[in-house]
Amino acid sequence: MTLHRQIVAHLTAWLPNEGCGLLASISDGEVDRAVHFFPGTNIDRSPVRYTMDPAEVIDAMREMRLKEWALAAIVHSHPRNRPAPSRTDLREAYYPDARLLIVSFSGEVPELGCWELIGDHEARESRPAILAIEDR
Repeated sequence: MTLHRQIVAHLTAWLPNEGCGLLASISDGEVDRAVHFFPGTNIDRSPVRYTMDPAEVIDAMREMRLKEWALAAIVHSHPRNRPAPSRTDLREAYYPDARLLIVSFSGEVPELGCWELIGDHEARESRPAILAIEDR
């Protein structure tokens, strides 16, 4: 199953709540390529908030370090809104160097949006970002 399908399937299973996970990447110095999806458990079990189980975050970060992968993106869904960061998403982005990959289920077909964070914590904003998804 492709990474794209893994992500969408995992997030779909969490509906009507938000789903979450982490995406790992490798870099060739020019392009970051996503290579592995770590599905997460939303311990908030909420349609408008998510917190990935801290033990899963630790395990994923440990595996990324061992395989020399980087944290490419924090993945989560918006069950009813567009695939853009909310004010809460921006405020609670605890890994500001990671992109936000958001999947919206507000339309007929799931829509993905990828964002990078800019600015400091108090004045954080986002802008569209590119992340290549590589299937192994």
